[in-house]
Amino acid sequence: MGRLTLNILLSFAQFEREIIGERIRDKIAAQRRKGKWAGGHPVLGYDVDRSTPNSKLVINAKEAIQVREMFDFYLKLESLSPVIEVLSLSRLADLHYRTAKAEGEIHLLRSRMKDLESPRLAEAEVRTAFGDFESMWSALTMREQVKIVKVLVQRVEYDPSDTSVSVSFHPAVTGSLNRQLIPNSSTQ
Repeated sequence: MGRLTLNILLSFAQFEREIIGERIRDKIAAQRRKGKWAGGHPVLGYDVDRSTPNSKLVINAKEAIQVREMFDFYLKLESLSPVIEVLSLSRLADLHYRTAKAEGEIHLLRSRMKDLESPRLAEAEVRTAFGDFESMWSALTMREQVKIVKVLVQRVEYDPSDTSVSVSFHPAVTGSLNRQLIPNSSTQ
């Protein structure tokens, strides 16, 4: 009797997994029919326009020329195998992926370098920015205060020899504060 129950449960689980898979495939297909980008790497000849909340594919003029050349090769050679050989030699097929990956890495490195090059915060600027912080802080519950401190502070060190305390903030927090407190730091 136990094996029968187990088999029934496994059958229901498999059926549910198949239904979920179908729903996901249908949702992605519906998004593509509407012209929305469903994710992943865009095919050669297209870029993803993320300027609107609903990402859409737009034609990349330079790559579209290359795609046309690929179709011309196919029409001339009348077979897919020689076209693949020609493309692998010219390496046009993976051009889009390589350039998109390189552009993403460059953007990431530039943003990290901006955070590293941003000027240090002066104590007076921080005091001005947090002008009425005391009243806001006292309005928070103890749990909310603890959460905020955990997000902001990376490490606290105490030196008993001179009774000094040093506080290290998370780099993302200090970079964000720099951009908000120091005018024109984002344009440097």
